[in-house]
Amino acid sequence: MKCLIRFVGKADFTHDCATSLCASFGSPVFTVDGLLVGICFDNRGAVRAYKVQSIIQHVQKIQTQIKSKVQYFEIFCNQ
Repeated sequence: MKCLIRFVGKADFTHDCATSLCASFGSPVFTVDGLLVGICFDNRGAVRAYKVQSIIQHVQKIQTQIKSKVQYFEIFCNQ
């Protein structure tokens, strides 16, 4: 079964690849070659998925913030 990408935004896209009503909650989206390209998060008529690259960027941002806070507390607590 071929699926179509309906809309591509900066961080997400919509598609018609849903296999069940619960496909919007963490289901992976793969290319025909098996490459992970998104994670579904919403299903209100059109299934929306976050792009893998936007997920990576968000995780990197969180990691940077956590490292910064850890460094602050290490300095603060060792005084």
